[in-house]
Amino acid sequence: LVVPMPLHHKRRRERGFNQSEELARCALRVLRHSAPEWQLKLAPRSLMRIVNTPPQAGQTSRQRRINLRRAFAVAESEAVHGRRVLLIDDVLTTGATARSASQELLRAGAETVWVATLARATRAFPVYRGSDFYEDDAQWHDAATSSVRLDSLQGQHSF
Repeated sequence: LVVPMPLHHKRRRERGFNQSEELARCALRVLRHSAPEWQLKLAPRSLMRIVNTPPQAGQTSRQRRINLRRAFAVAESEAVHGRRVLLIDDVLTTGATARSASQELLRAGAETVWVATLARATRAFPVYRGSDFYEDDAQWHDAATSSVRLDSLQGQHSF
């Protein structure tokens, strides 16, 4: 099952489209041709963003995790139950959005959740705010790896 990262309905209305859904449609076209045996199905309405969270830019990893608590809900639990889910998003920064959405899919009964993104934000150096060093932000600056680790999720695969 291919699930694009949802936008809150207000943000989608403002923007006019969901960039993650567009990416998911493009990925599906390629994957259906290169791996037809996977029998992938797009499920853009399975996961909903029920809280219109403020933009994540400028927030620490901890602030992002708190901001995203209970931000997602699974609308079609029967569609995700027992399924392997590929969650598509545009950019991975700290992984807070992917983690929150993945946790909700797993709670709804998804067998596994894989996360694929078009880009991964990196930092060349640690983040300082005033005199404070934010350790959480420094943990995702390694540009040498493209793996996505969501270690806190049981049954979560990484790639």
